[in-house]
Amino acid sequence: MDVYCRGATFEDLEEIYATIQDAFNANSQTGIRNAFKLMLKKPEDCRIIISKEMNKELIIGACPLFRYTCYFPPSELKSGGIFWFGIRKTYQRKGLGVILLQDVNNYLAREGFDLNLLFTGKANFYRQAGYEL
Repeated sequence: MDVYCRGATFEDLEEIYATIQDAFNANSQTGIRNAFKLMLKKPEDCRIIISKEMNKELIIGACPLFRYTCYFPPSELKSGGIFWFGIRKTYQRKGLGVILLQDVNNYLAREGFDLNLLFTGKANFYRQAGYEL
């Protein structure tokens, strides 16, 4: 399967909402849209994985990140948090989540984040990818 990762654009948002809805079996996109408006500072903070099939590209996974500062006086740490990391159901269990997670980690490093915080109910996936929980 031919895939690549990149940061999202405003034009990608509708397809990202559908991707997250599919990955989480959500009944509607309302909560997803509201969380994106509240948490996402810039579109490229949502990392996406795209499949190139039959001369067509499809967003098959997304990982929105939120930015915040953790204060540990006298220090301030630039922090990023992963929320709603999801791969479309038909593409799950093919190693694509690991590829997207590697892109997320690389992006956070390039952006100079001090901490990568994780909010998840899928601890085993992240442990296997090297996260300490």
